Amino acid sequence: MDSLENEESRKRLRAFLFSSIAIYFVWVTFIAPPPPAVEGVTEENLNPKIEETKTLDVVDTKVSEPEGLVNENALPLETKNRKSEHISFDVSSQYGSMSNLYLEQYTQLPVLESWWGWLFDGMKDSWDPYSGGNEMLSILSEKGGLATVGRGDSAAENVYHLSTAQNGDLVSVARLDGLTIEKTYHIPENKKVLDQYTVEIDINIKNTGSEVVSDLWIGTFEEMLGDAGRFDLVSRPQFYVEDELVGTFATMFSTSFMAIEDLEEPTKFESPPEWFGIGSRYFLTALYPDKEVEEEMFRSVSTHKLSENMYGVIATIATPIDAGASRNIKMKAYVGPKQMDILEVLGDSWTQAVEFGMFGFFSKVLLFLLKVIQAGFVNWGVSILLLTLIVKVVFFPLTQKAFMSGKKMQALQPKLKEMKEKYKDNQQLIAQETMKMFKEHDVSPLGGCLPTVIQIPVWFSLYNVMLYSVELYDSTFLYLNDLTSQDPYGILPVMYCVLMLIQQKMMPMGNLDPAQAKMMKMMPLAFGIFMFTFPSGLVLYFSMNILLTIFQQWLIRIQFDEINLKRQEQEEV
Repeated sequence: MDSLENEESRKRLRAFLFSSIAIYFVWVTFIAPPPPAVEGVTEENLNPKIEETKTLDVVDTKVSEPEGLVNENALPLETKNRKSEHISFDVSSQYGSMSNLYLEQYTQLPVLESWWGWLFDGMKDSWDPYSGGNEMLSILSEKGGLATVGRGDSAAENVYHLSTAQNGDLVSVARLDGLTIEKTYHIPENKKVLDQYTVEIDINIKNTGSEVVSDLWIGTFEEMLGDAGRFDLVSRPQFYVEDELVGTFATMFSTSFMAIEDLEEPTKFESPPEWFGIGSRYFLTALYPDKEVEEEMFRSVSTHKLSENMYGVIATIATPIDAGASRNIKMKAYVGPKQMDILEVLGDSWTQAVEFGMFGFFSKVLLFLLKVIQAGFVNWGVSILLLTLIVKVVFFPLTQKAFMSGKKMQALQPKLKEMKEKYKDNQQLIAQETMKMFKEHDVSPLGGCLPTVIQIPVWFSLYNVMLYSVELYDSTFLYLNDLTSQDPYGILPVMYCVLMLIQQKMMPMGNLDPAQAKMMKMMPLAFGIFMFTFPSGLVLYFSMNILLTIFQQWLIRIQFDEINLKRQEQEEV
């Protein structure tokens, strides 16, 4: 192989890696849609008042479509509440479905205000980096609906009568348009972790009319405003069908609903879903058929716009209901965190809801190690630092090989330059002498790149673990009140920039052309800007990683200097 081609290939590979990473971060930071407000969190529902029965004055918001289920006998909106140790929800007479869903063991994230955001906003009030964060977490607003029954383009609205069974189950019943719909909501008493976030739903539909009904569906909806980004906590339709996760935030290669415009027209699959619902970055409210039911329950699944700003996902019931016949549908709802060990009990398809991307296997291994460390140190910040140390130790031989190769290449540059000048009229001889020189000094042209390429899956896996693991939700470390949001003080990003400058000074850049060297000098500034937008837990990982890299480069420099000194002594002898 021609040595010049080898060197050019190495340069192109390095330039490609730097350019790819830079383009990716520019996309997620500057081009991706800006963060909207958190869905389902309003001033009215931050401190819910749990009541057994309540009646509210509401404005009629019935669906105007003439076909399907219509609101024939509107009633004042009534809700009944059901509460357990881990969840609390209402059943509303509007759709006879679950809404106003809270997780008792989680709280809302504190509202963050960075000092630079405070300055740009005109310093209207005194700066408060963290405010709030003590309110119970809502994962489905009072406007949302889980286990809504509909037909055609609309749903039965504001016609349900509510009652409470002797065992505490909530029951909603509606009689309209030739149908009787009865839903029963039951919270299992089993103390298994999965059951703590499970609601059993029994839906009985009777066709009291004279015609066959074939376009009934069951779905879940939420009010959705603005566009979504990978750092946001907004809700979007999410379901698993045809061995694919649909509605994902993390990957660019599958169907997603980042922009509201993506939901204006339905996205439909003519296959039954394994599960379907509303998902956010850390939490999920999803329906799935009871495993005890052997028959196929649904025939298709699609996104659906119920009304203005109300979007969701519906599954069409597979078997038509003849006149005078009934259909009983037993379902379950998972309403809880996207916690890997819980979702694994439900099945492999559910674990896809945790959006670790194409390197999911490595992410799961790293998350397991992170949880093991956290169990001993009881702090996620410390666990991130120790996990970074473990990963660095594992890849130490590869990184050392890359650094040593770079040092050797740097040391050979004067000889290579002299040799090229000497044989400038004979390219074939230059190639032969270059390969000979590489062999004598045990240097590989790609030795500095290949070890780095091998580590890329682990880097991206760690990135997704820090970004999508609900275990880190609302975690604290030193002055940081939340590792899943930005550092409002800017300390970690500034520290990262300083460390990156130090590392750059230690890197061998004698074999880089002027364009590459200039790009390398700009990287600390560019990456520093990115760090101000990243979750602080992620920046903590990056900072620890680069600190360990600097230490490793220092050790290798000492080792390399000792090798050169011994070689010089041998040559003198």
